[in-house]
Amino acid sequence: MKVYIVGKGAVGTYLGDLLRGIGVEVAYAPRALDEVRAFDADVALVATKAYDTDGAIETLRKAIPYPEKCVFVSPQNGVGNEERLAAAFGADNVIAAALTTPIDRDRDGNARPAKEGGLALAPIGANAYNWLAATFSGTGLTVKVVE
Repeated sequence: MKVYIVGKGAVGTYLGDLLRGIGVEVAYAPRALDEVRAFDADVALVATKAYDTDGAIETLRKAIPYPEKCVFVSPQNGVGNEERLAAAFGADNVIAAALTTPIDRDRDGNARPAKEGGLALAPIGANAYNWLAATFSGTGLTVKVVE
């Protein structure tokens, strides 16, 4: 599996590190749009602040060569992020996510859970993504799929 992450803050770093730990290929988007290169991802995580969602969509449009074959996951806080992703990439390719694990970053930039929590996934469209829940469960996170 190949995962592309837009947003290398605490949440993006934490989820990326977990996925790398089970052998998933993870790439992070650069901050500058002119530095974005194509990455044939199976999953794209949008881990930016809500006010950066439109910029993340612009990055994803440039980075993901086959968006119809990619699942876009939004563990963002805020309202309307999933709807904007669905408008850009199709509702059947978007999953709302809630990370209930508070994340701390140390002085070296490492992201660590402050206490135990989990990850909830809620597909926006009609497609089922049990394989994605199983992948995140394999990292040690408690995962719940909400329909």
